[in-house]
Amino acid sequence: MSPYQLSKLFKRFSQASIRTHREYGGSGLGLHISKQMARLMDGDIWVESTEGVGSRFWVKVRCEKFPGFSAETEMATNSMEIGSPFFNTSAATIAARRMTTPPPPPTTTGGGGASSSASPASPSTYLKPDPNADRPIHILVAEDNIINQRVIKRQFEICEPRFLVTLASNGLEALEVVQKSGTAAKPISSNQEGAGDRHGHARGPVDVILMDVEMPVMDGMEATTKIRLFEQTLADSSSDVGVPVKRMPIIGLSGNAREEHRRRALEAGMDDYVVKPYERSSLVRKILEWVGR
Repeated sequence: MSPYQLSKLFKRFSQASIRTHREYGGSGLGLHISKQMARLMDGDIWVESTEGVGSRFWVKVRCEKFPGFSAETEMATNSMEIGSPFFNTSAATIAARRMTTPPPPPTTTGGGGASSSASPASPSTYLKPDPNADRPIHILVAEDNIINQRVIKRQFEICEPRFLVTLASNGLEALEVVQKSGTAAKPISSNQEGAGDRHGHARGPVDVILMDVEMPVMDGMEATTKIRLFEQTLADSSSDVGVPVKRMPIIGLSGNAREEHRRRALEAGMDDYVVKPYERSSLVRKILEWVGR
């Protein structure tokens, strides 16, 4: 990498090359978050790179030695690089689990941050989905990073209550899933194909959307605005026959904790705003609150 690319590498929402986003997606937060986490563990992450030759990344954190960590194992792991076929992964993993407790992260000023949960509407104002507890909660996850998609899908597959996850790679796909799934009174047919089917096989009406704010093709802000317009169109056409249209709870996901970004998301029509990284348990509680379970 060039010196200019290196200067951008660990900054927020920054990637060394525009080709990285086109080919792999992402929002340029991974290395920034990793560096902050390493520093919280009294360490750091840095890189040495020669343009046209290659790059070497270094990670340093302070850990406690695991009681069962023998001198022989320590010598073996210290003398081998991570990625070597002889690297003792199990021993290193055990040691990492014993790492010292990091200091608390700095608090965010100005009312922003992950702890804020104010929203323009109360969950109680939403029409509740089918109260039958046997029906899984259908979540539409709009996320452009493939790795994040797999992680989120797996997180919800192994927890209770049961969740059905549909994946969309951008805001446009999310909009198409909502348009095809319709309302609670108009479920999607089993043979109907649409965006998201190739990822999560959308079945039935969507109960809640987890909307990443930064995405290619169509970002989360624009997708949310278009979903609200679609809901209004449905409401106008359904008012004559007395069929209620459920307002879709949309929870924004973003790595930006600044209050102005949160405010813009809510103004675009999102109902809540969660800052990455987040705890799965807190996100599940928030989802249950919005869907009325």
